[in-house]
Amino acid sequence: MFTKSHPRLLVVTALAAISALFGPGCASTAVRTESDLSVSLADYHTFALAEPHVPAGQSVALHPEITPMFIRQVRNSVTGALTDHGLTEVDRADADLIVLIHGGITQRVDVQEDHGFYFGRFGQAYGWDQTVEVTDEGTLVIDLADRKTKEIVWRGWRTANVNGAPDIEKVQRTINAIVAEIPR
Repeated sequence: MFTKSHPRLLVVTALAAISALFGPGCASTAVRTESDLSVSLADYHTFALAEPHVPAGQSVALHPEITPMFIRQVRNSVTGALTDHGLTEVDRADADLIVLIHGGITQRVDVQEDHGFYFGRFGQAYGWDQTVEVTDEGTLVIDLADRKTKEIVWRGWRTANVNGAPDIEKVQRTINAIVAEIPR
C-alpha cells in the first residue's frame, strides 16, 4: 500500500512491454487493485496522462509490434475509459491525478513431474517424466498518482499469458476492466 510516508514517486511510464499483452490465445486473470486507504478517490475529478519515458539508449520498440500508432491507441483507450468513468481530462498543470500506463512481459516456467511405478514389457520399473512449459506472461498496470504529492493513490492491473501480435480490442477490454475498479 502507498501511504504519505513513502518517498516521492518519480512519474515514469513504460508502454513498450504492452505490445504483446493480451494477444491471440491469451488466458487472463482477474483485475487486481490496491488503494491508498488514507485518501478518497471521490475527491479527484481531473486527470492527465503522464508522457512516456524511455531510458537513454533504450528503444521503445522492444517488440516489432510496438508502433507509435499502437501506443496512441492504448493511451486513447485509457483516456476514453477514464472519461467514461466520470473523470475529466485537463492539462497536466491543472490535473488532480497523473495517470501512468506501464507494463511488462516475463517468462514463466512451469515444471510438472510425474513419477511412479511403470509396468512395461520387461516388468515393473520406477521412473519419472518431466514436462517443462515456458509461457510469456504480460501485465498491464494503470497507476493514478496525486499530482501535488506525486504519490500513487491507486493501482489496477491484470496479468495474462500472451503470444503473437497485440490485439488492441483485448487491450481495450482489459483497460475498461481495470478502470471499472476505480472507486467513485
